[in-house]
Amino acid sequence: EQAPHWSLTPLVAPPLPGGVPVSATKVIPVVGVTFVPTYPQNLITLARVSADQQPGDEALSVVLLRNPANPHDANAVEVHVPALPGDLGMIGHVSRDNAARLAPLLDAGIRFRSWIAGVRINPTHMDRPGIDVAITRAETRQEVTV
Repeated sequence: EQAPHWSLTPLVAPPLPGGVPVSATKVIPVVGVTFVPTYPQNLITLARVSADQQPGDEALSVVLLRNPANPHDANAVEVHVPALPGDLGMIGHVSRDNAARLAPLLDAGIRFRSWIAGVRINPTHMDRPGIDVAITRAETRQEVTV
């Protein structure tokens, strides 16, 4: 028996924000999405919001917020989508490994641009979407090592 196929469904076609080249970005999965009280409605709403976008529109922005008070990870980096209304905006976290690399940079004031790269959908579990974000340094457009 084959495992279900997971697909990455891009929400927006290029260009990326500010004309950032794809080679200067790192795409990472958002983790902990199922622990967010508004899951899966938050990601379903995000998919609906993105459906209104036209090819060539800029991708939906993501805000990375440090949460050093997180009892599970002092390097925690939350992932928020301002386009989602109210409490739906917090969609999960950057993984522990990626947060360990990003947190010191964010704490040092280095700015990043981030946006929705796509929604992962398993056809046999449409009620359990996942999501990936793209990240690049805002000032230098250098590749992000996460």
